[in-house]
Amino acid sequence: MKPIISPDTILVFDKDGVLFNSETIKLRAFEDLFLDYPEHAEAIHIYNHESVGRPRAEKFAYILREILKRDDSEEAVAGYMERSKTMLKERLKEAPMIGGLKDFLAKHDSKLKFVCSVAIPEEVNDQLSFNGISGMFEDVFAYPHDKADVLSSIKEDYGDDILFFGDTLTDYEAAVKADVAFVGIHATEYPSPLAEKDVRLIGDYAELA
Repeated sequence: MKPIISPDTILVFDKDGVLFNSETIKLRAFEDLFLDYPEHAEAIHIYNHESVGRPRAEKFAYILREILKRDDSEEAVAGYMERSKTMLKERLKEAPMIGGLKDFLAKHDSKLKFVCSVAIPEEVNDQLSFNGISGMFEDVFAYPHDKADVLSSIKEDYGDDILFFGDTLTDYEAAVKADVAFVGIHATEYPSPLAEKDVRLIGDYAELA
């Protein structure tokens, strides 16, 4: 059987839940922005957890339009995006890297590596820089880039031996659409949405040593 990582494999990583154990922090911060609407807290919580991996602007738009029934939903999204950015700038500093990540990146220092996230570019770059790993990646793709399109573009430019690390169904679906290999990361106490899929699921990068 061909090894999961060959000498020519290009490594592509989502950010939240894949490079950093930050998904729980982001989910909580997202809901904290709606504390003024306690009567909708349960509906917001359910939607927030069911839509992990979707762009934040899309999630804000849905909640404002479909749950809060606000007439100014389109205009309000920009304000929520700005408040979210400010809140996460500090909170994400508390998010640790996924176990074994730094050693794994160092081990594969000679390989091409990319980040492919739906988080906003400033957030992605700040978190990579704060943790001292920004220089380990060839390029960083963030919102509004579509993950499947990014993977297909990397495939076209650099070759088709690509391994994408993700933690959500949207990550898995992007890998399937782009026809690239996929490994799921599951580093939280919550059940993995990938548990029912035929994918390799790991808790930290030491498992690939």
